[in-house]
Amino acid sequence: MKAFIALLFVASQLFASALGLYDGFYVYGGRSQTASKHSYLVFGLYPALPDCKLVDKFPGYFAMDDVSKNQGVNCNGDGCPQSQKDPQRLDRVEINVEFGHYTWYKNRDNNLVDLGDRVVGKCFEQHEIFTSGEVHCRKPTDKGEQKVDIYPYLWCDTKVWKA
Repeated sequence: MKAFIALLFVASQLFASALGLYDGFYVYGGRSQTASKHSYLVFGLYPALPDCKLVDKFPGYFAMDDVSKNQGVNCNGDGCPQSQKDPQRLDRVEINVEFGHYTWYKNRDNNLVDLGDRVVGKCFEQHEIFTSGEVHCRKPTDKGEQKVDIYPYLWCDTKVWKA
């Protein structure tokens, strides 16, 4: 039954996207390792399920403790990249990016709110819909291989996305 619901969800998104009815973004989080072996916790926001081409096209954002003044993503809960305990346990994800500053709260009916505390959409944890969705990218550079390993966190149904 879960596989059928996931298939139905993906089919409905593809259909809505083809008709131009689809608004929202995916939030992925994980690790990026530079060719010089420096490793960073990162997040990416994507208008569709990402592959390596999409990961390369859209900017990555650092995981930060405070995103009030800087672009980045702050994640709370055992499912966040920094804890790596349980990817199915998120409590709050705060996003400060080019198109705005928003926070998703699990305990507020999965609402996505802006800085004025106005509801601008809803987000759903990826594990509620997908059983996988991991993306592993490798990119050769003149200094070695760059790696990005990201995992699905949220699907946000909202009109605030501006790609």
